[in-house]
Amino acid sequence: MAKFKKYIKEKAMSSTMIGFGIDSAKIDRLAKYLESWFIRYKVPYENIDHKHISIAQITDKARKDELVRIVNKISPQPFEFKIKKITVLHGRAKWDFMALELRRSEEYLKLHEWIKDMYNVVEFPGGMKPHISLIKMASGIASDEFMADIIRDAPVPRRVRAKKVELWSPKFQVDYSKKR
Repeated sequence: MAKFKKYIKEKAMSSTMIGFGIDSAKIDRLAKYLESWFIRYKVPYENIDHKHISIAQITDKARKDELVRIVNKISPQPFEFKIKKITVLHGRAKWDFMALELRRSEEYLKLHEWIKDMYNVVEFPGGMKPHISLIKMASGIASDEFMADIIRDAPVPRRVRAKKVELWSPKFQVDYSKKR
């Protein structure tokens, strides 16, 4: 046990993320619908397997035990998001993401700012936009008309609920998770 505690205490992480794991049953139905369009029209894409809502993408190097303590202080209980729309988010590199844009809540923004006060975090133009990425595709590969056709009849749920709080590794894998 002492060896494990030492490992947790000394392990540092960089380029990590804290976010919410979601109840994805309704979201999975929508993702399958979107995928069917990409398959049918032979548009290359990647499915986002572990759907989540980012709270903060941390760019600093931070000790894992500190990050775990932050995760443990966050409760997923009050976090239920209303879904605004399906949108295309342009990534910082050569990728675009088909995503569900969520309504910002005061609690969500306070949580983002709280983490931002402790660490350097990625900031987006217009501020933090809660979203759930569903599909990853090469930047500009799908036309606006194709996207509009997909979105028109998509089975978009009205709400999504946070189930757990997660710490993600730099390899885009869940490193630690806290349920309600």
